[in-house]
Amino acid sequence: MLLLAPLLEEVVFRRGLHAWALRHWGRATLHWLAWPSRVNLLVALAFASAHLLRLPLLLALAVVLPALVVGQIYELTAGLWPCVLTHAVFNLCWLGLANSLLTWVH
Repeated sequence: MLLLAPLLEEVVFRRGLHAWALRHWGRATLHWLAWPSRVNLLVALAFASAHLLRLPLLLALAVVLPALVVGQIYELTAGLWPCVLTHAVFNLCWLGLANSLLTWVH
């Protein structure tokens, strides 16, 4: 979850869907919102939708904001590794939070 999942997900969502959408639609933003780009928002929602396969709705929706941050990094750098590393840090934070909540509950 800390390196392999971010690598695979970023290959699919950034190098795949995000790169394809940028080539076809560009970095245009929504008329009423300067950030994120339409492509970034679309990819973040697709990323959250993919997480619905294994997570409850609220947890899947919780990945939208981190996905927007990673998408912004991709649009600024066009680099895969900054996205993978940021994604891994977000996963580490989620694991730490989950561990803290489980410890608190027990």
